[in-house]
Amino acid sequence: MSSPWRTKTLLLLSCVTFTLVNIFIWTGRTGINAMLKRNKYTGTAVTAYFSNPTEAIHEQWEETFSTEVKRRLKKIDDTCASLSPTERQRIKSAWGYRHLYVDDVHRVILCAIPKVACTSWKGLLMAQIQASTTAQTGPQQPINITATLAKLIQMNQSGVDALGETGKYIKRMNKVDHVNAWKVKSYKKFMFVREPFDRLLSAYRDKLQQYNNYYHVVSKNIARKYKVPTDNQTDYATFRQFLTSLLNMGTSSYDVHWSRYVDLCNVCEINYDFVGKFEQIDKESNYWLTQLGFNNTLFPERDNWYLQNKTQTVMDKYYSEIPQQLKQKISELYLLDFKMFDYGNR
Repeated sequence: MSSPWRTKTLLLLSCVTFTLVNIFIWTGRTGINAMLKRNKYTGTAVTAYFSNPTEAIHEQWEETFSTEVKRRLKKIDDTCASLSPTERQRIKSAWGYRHLYVDDVHRVILCAIPKVACTSWKGLLMAQIQASTTAQTGPQQPINITATLAKLIQMNQSGVDALGETGKYIKRMNKVDHVNAWKVKSYKKFMFVREPFDRLLSAYRDKLQQYNNYYHVVSKNIARKYKVPTDNQTDYATFRQFLTSLLNMGTSSYDVHWSRYVDLCNVCEINYDFVGKFEQIDKESNYWLTQLGFNNTLFPERDNWYLQNKTQTVMDKYYSEIPQQLKQKISELYLLDFKMFDYGNR
């Protein structure tokens, strides 16, 4: 071989070798095992190259969040322990177990708090039970709960009680007996909470500011009872009138959509395994789904199911029109919710 050709050949081999070495080093850094990883939610093999830095961040978040869950549960325990027997008795839920929904197939209990994605979670549990009771062949596919949620939401919006539909799959605890007491002790129990002022505004906008067969009457009654001369004439209660009405009735008589968490879920009597927060509901729900063993399910995107514009700007708009003294009194009413779930008092 002539010298020029030999030089060109050696140069080409050097370039190829250099490229292969760098690919090997890069692959080693990111971990060739990443190619063999499986999607933790669907259980299916990942065909494309896995983004290892993203996965590492996700795993680190899960580890950190697991510690955060323990901290939240301890905060509840510590707050309950700080209450006097009289205070504990006062918040012992008059609702009993009526807001606990039971999935006997998977031994799971949800305390369903209105305005904190409870419809989405009921739909998730229903879909899981439907999948479990249906013979399936081949690899398990991600569960599509769109139809289930759409049906429940349509029923809620039309004023139809959706309990009959959910009751086919998840049972609502209507009484405290030995069997239910055993389930409360033995099953995995969870709930989701939301910043109390944000939830009050959501309840007002959804139930009292929009037309609803039952709540339209409630809204008109509040407007008539708490109207002041400076109020504009409307067919529904203003937000200030709604908040004022809360000061003039006992918390035990509140409508479920603005009842306190401590009154709905018996948090000082029931040892919950998980408390999630609405502010990160997608991420925290997917974490809890994996803990329950529902690896083939993802929490539905919030934008599909909730009214839009739930931003800090909207919060500021409504609460800027509320006198500071009234806001302070509402804070005091919901003080245990603020304190127990670590939202800080407004």
